[in-house]
Amino acid sequence: MVILLTSYLTNDKFAFIMRNITISSLISILFILIISCNETTPICIDMCHGKVIAIENSSIEKIDTFTMTELTTDKIIKFHTIGHVGISASHLKEHMLIVEPVSVSFYVNTDGQNIATNVADLTLIDRSF
Repeated sequence: MVILLTSYLTNDKFAFIMRNITISSLISILFILIISCNETTPICIDMCHGKVIAIENSSIEKIDTFTMTELTTDKIIKFHTIGHVGISASHLKEHMLIVEPVSVSFYVNTDGQNIATNVADLTLIDRSF
């Protein structure tokens, strides 16, 4: 098809058409990037490790918010959740009761809230040997 099209069009017409297609494609990509950046877009993505000190949940499985102290700085951080974060409320409560640290992937939304996206067991390596 391209061979037939190129034989039908002169080099100038073909170049003109290809240039217009390229420009249209670039404009479309730019437009998609602009509309995808809105107020719900994360402004900071981070990870921290710490010990859970409080949990607020609406059911045995769903975590609404939880608070932890960061391992390295002892800073107290409150996290909100949206949907499943990779760990159940009961498992997170177990971590809180036995004071076992977790790893949290999160972002800070435009309201300044820490939104946890993934919570996982943190295995500390014993280097005493």
